[in-house]
This record gives sequence, C-alpha cells and structure tokens, in this order.
Amino acid sequence: MVYEKTVLQSTSLLCLREIGKKIGVRAPTSLKKDVLIENIIDIQEHRVAPYFSNFGRKRLLTNTKDLNIEEFYKISLTKKEVDKLFEEVVDQFLAKLKVKILDLYYKK
Repeated sequence: MVYEKTVLQSTSLLCLREIGKKIGVRAPTSLKKDVLIENIIDIQEHRVAPYFSNFGRKRLLTNTKDLNIEEFYKISLTKKEVDKLFEEVVDQFLAKLKVKILDLYYKK
C-alpha cells in the first residue's frame, strides 16, 4: 500500500517511530526496528486496528516538527498519497472534536 517493507528497512529508527505515531502503532518508541516495521505494515494492510490514546501530553500543532510532511516525501510517497493521509488525520481530529463539543453541549 503506502509503505513498502524494503523502504521502511532503509529508514532510520527515529523516522519509523514518527511514522508509527502518526498511523497508530501502540508504543512505537519502545519497539525494536523490525517489530516496528511489522506493526506499520500490519496497520496499513488492515490486519491490526490503529491505536490512538487519549492519555498523556497532547501534541501541539503549532510546532513545525509535528507537521513534518517532508519526512513522508523521503520515503517515496506521491503528493496525492500525502494529501490523502493528511485528510484522514484531519477527519479523525474533527470527529473527535465534534464528539467533545456534543458532550459539552449536552452536559449543560
């Protein structure tokens, strides 16, 4: 699909961890490189559901490091694929925001 195993194997562990965080790998910073690659492939092939936690520090979108789109281009994604990934992330964020707003509204 989006990431090929050979491309992921040539990618640094730091970059793999960032990719893992963005696509929903559970605890990507505690995994070894080969296990992390397998988890990324499992999620993109829909063998495992992505994991997104509501606990811990929330990432700030004002930090440009969090929006590092150029890392995606380094692993040979087309602009169309990057745009699709970005749309998915935005859609997930808006869905969570809608739920929180509705919760606040109906708690009054």
